[in-house]
Amino acid sequence: MRSDLYNSLFKIIPIVFIWLYLFTNASNAQTTLFELKDNTQEVFITKAVIGVFIDSSQRVSNNDITNVPDALFVPSNGHTIANLYPKATYWLKFKVVDNSVNKKWLIESFNYRINNIQIVIPSLKYTSKPMGDTFNFKDRDVKHKNFLFSLPPLSPYQQTIYIKVYSKQTTNLQFVLREANYFTSYAIYEYFLLGIFYGVILMVALYNLFLFFVFKRSPFIYYFAYILSTILYFMTNDGTCFHFLWPTHPSLNQYAFQITHFLMVIFFCFYAKSFLQIDNLYPFINKVFKWFVIIRIILFLVSITTGYFFGTHILYIDYLPFVFAYVTAVLLYKKDKSNYMFFIIAFTIIFICFTINGLRLMRVIPSNLFSFYAIYVGVMFEMLFLTLGLSTKLNSIIKFGILKDRVNKLLSNKLKDSSRAISLQGSLIKEREAEIETLFYRLSHDIKGPLKSIKGLALLGLMEEGSDKKYYDMILERLEHLNFMTDDFVEISKIKKETTLSKHPINIRIFVKSIIAALPQIEQDTDFNLILTFEKEETHFGEPELLRTIFQNIIENSYQYRNLNTTQSYLKIKINSELEGLTVIFEDNGIGVPEDLKKNIFQMFFRANETKDNTSTGLGLYIVKIAVEKMNGTISFSSTLGIGTKFEIFVPKMK
Repeated sequence: MRSDLYNSLFKIIPIVFIWLYLFTNASNAQTTLFELKDNTQEVFITKAVIGVFIDSSQRVSNNDITNVPDALFVPSNGHTIANLYPKATYWLKFKVVDNSVNKKWLIESFNYRINNIQIVIPSLKYTSKPMGDTFNFKDRDVKHKNFLFSLPPLSPYQQTIYIKVYSKQTTNLQFVLREANYFTSYAIYEYFLLGIFYGVILMVALYNLFLFFVFKRSPFIYYFAYILSTILYFMTNDGTCFHFLWPTHPSLNQYAFQITHFLMVIFFCFYAKSFLQIDNLYPFINKVFKWFVIIRIILFLVSITTGYFFGTHILYIDYLPFVFAYVTAVLLYKKDKSNYMFFIIAFTIIFICFTINGLRLMRVIPSNLFSFYAIYVGVMFEMLFLTLGLSTKLNSIIKFGILKDRVNKLLSNKLKDSSRAISLQGSLIKEREAEIETLFYRLSHDIKGPLKSIKGLALLGLMEEGSDKKYYDMILERLEHLNFMTDDFVEISKIKKETTLSKHPINIRIFVKSIIAALPQIEQDTDFNLILTFEKEETHFGEPELLRTIFQNIIENSYQYRNLNTTQSYLKIKINSELEGLTVIFEDNGIGVPEDLKKNIFQMFFRANETKDNTSTGLGLYIVKIAVEKMNGTISFSSTLGIGTKFEIFVPKMK
């Protein structure tokens, strides 16, 4: 398939250029006088029969033109005449002999982007009204996209005709002399073909817009924008924009060509990058595209803001993205990526046609029907093959989508099986947790009876004379520790087993003071200060037993780990009871928590200082944490070793 592609390209390119050469030479037939006969339909005004006078002062009037010596009318140096000095007025002079019978003749300008045109025939005392892209379209005698001048009846005697041209921007001056009836049929045929051209590529644009909404793939929307900007560019280039879109706003004509040409090139860059996947495959070419877009935007802004138009020189720059896209497509095709075969064919055709159009604009080849409409034909074929290329890629996307759906379905089934397994495991885990909690609760309660019996026997032993009281004291100490741990276990079990919380109104000031009163050892210790601050005292609605557990454990924890080397230990409790909930801040100047132990402070059986207090169960802060979480609250803490610790708790008000 690859060799067939190359063979086809090598056959197409030489044939096109040979055709261009023959057509160009055929259109350059030279003569010294236009003789109009009954069988004459049109005559292209070529360089061999025309003289050009450049009036740089713009002082020569229509009446004075006959006084200009023939020596000042010089032949054109190219296939096409161009106003290389935009500030000057150009006078084109040619001679005609009309030997036809009752024929009417028109002069037509192919290039509608000329500011001012007039036809002057001194021998007939005829001067047309001015026409150009700076005048409203409705003021034209003939409502055609090109500039048309109906000539008065000519005679069989030699007559000199002058065409006066003024344009602020450099442009080609292309004129043809046509018989009126032939022009009518030609114009109808031309508009018919243009209608087909714009209709076809507009349908292609809408088709790609539809594909974008269906598949959400960027190449489709970029291709749609590229086609749409191409349509506007060609309509601006052939005058149909002025005819149909803004006939009463001629000022737009001065910028429309630059804007539409810029948009077409920029959207092509985005389309080519996306379609060819240059970002991932060829980073260097991707950088070239990025820099081109940046430079092209800068040139466009300079052109629009300053009014300086780069003319045909911008074509040299705008060829770059087409060349790089073409090279990239060839490289991808060599990797057996068949999606890019149609891209290569499309851009081979459009590259040839753009070259023809560029040679026409640079006046290397004459401006005629072939060179003017070659790019239209090229765009038609480009759109055809690019659409085929996108269709090929679309088939790949669909096939990939089907495969992806199958994989997703398989994964979905696997996930369902996994979900069922996870759900079953979760149920088993919950059952085991419930069993462990029940066992934990029973053990905590059942062990309290034997502990009380042992404690009673130890007290009796102390009362007997002659007994070793030291060992009984040790037994009582260990029993007390075991009793504290059992109480904590019971508390943990109670909190975890509680499924619903009771809601009670709590006067927070009375509530806190009652907790402190239940801790007489702490309250009466003159070396330890409890400082209470109440900022707001809205009635709090919540679970009082859980709140009591939180306050009691943190106060006891602060007291146990107070700094005995400090002259005055303290615990500051700041309470703020608002509509949203209860905020409590506990801040002490105790021994603090080492940095490496902070992550474990809320873990079960964790004690920050093993030597400080062997009677601590290591469950206090764990109980605080689960109690806060049970009420959907939050707890945070900060601590500095040797400075103190700060806890901040928020418990929302129960609804």
